[in-house]
Amino acid sequence: MLLVNGYRIYNYKHQLNETEVASIEQFREFEYVWLEFIYNITYRRAHVNSFSMLYRVLKLLKGNTCNHKNIFNK
Repeated sequence: MLLVNGYRIYNYKHQLNETEVASIEQFREFEYVWLEFIYNITYRRAHVNSFSMLYRVLKLLKGNTCNHKNIFNK
C-alpha cells in the first residue's frame, strides 16, 4: 500500500487532473461478518496506515527543507 499511495502522491504532484490526495472513504461491505473482519484487519488497515505514514513523512520533509519549498507548492 505504500507503493500505491506513493504513486497517488506522485500523480498529484506532477499531473493537474488530481485535485487532492485522500484516503479511501468508501470500503467494501460484506454479507458475512468474518469476511468483513478479515478485510478490515488486512487491506483497510494497511491502506489507512500507509496513507498516515506517508502523510507524516511528507509533513516532516516540508518542515525540514527550507531551501526546497518549491517541491511543496501544490
